[in-house]
Amino acid sequence: LLNTEEITGINISNLAIYRWGTLLQCVPMEHPLLPYAWREFFTLYFHRITPEMAGVGYRYYQGILQVRDLRAMKQILLDTAKHFELDEDSEEEITEGMLFESRLSHLFLSMSLWTEETRLHEANLCVQGLPRQYSGEKLGDIIQNKDVPWDDMVNVSRLDAEISGDVTEWSKYAGRKYVSRRTNKPDETADCL
Repeated sequence: LLNTEEITGINISNLAIYRWGTLLQCVPMEHPLLPYAWREFFTLYFHRITPEMAGVGYRYYQGILQVRDLRAMKQILLDTAKHFELDEDSEEEITEGMLFESRLSHLFLSMSLWTEETRLHEANLCVQGLPRQYSGEKLGDIIQNKDVPWDDMVNVSRLDAEISGDVTEWSKYAGRKYVSRRTNKPDETADCL
């Protein structure tokens, strides 16, 4: 039924959890979709086969090389949290953008805590009982495998600007003119893409 000569060994680095971990070590902290990428990693990290079972994601990071990678990811999370941290001593008026970055800082700091706390993988974990710094609501969504979008963690206007810039750049090479469909201007070209 099964020819064992055709089965080849699986390279452990090809597992999705390691590939996401490698990707996250390369993504710039300013990337607007960074929270989504981290969410995908933590979805694998906290995955449970059934809700009654404990998670085993932390066990993927027990080898020497994997421990090093997890430490690097935690440091990236801490650096990213510091990057978005609100400067309390600043005399500037606090803007909506500053509050958004402060929320991002809190989320990345929470994620750094998630990497070191193995009790978060326990089957009887009460997410609501966690301290505020763990971002229990977001962690609960991940552990319960809810596909809740984190739209509050994405700077949509910046993402739109980057996409428009990329499409405009692409249009130069493709020989077409691009007008954003979000501008609602009468001179929009519907057949641009």
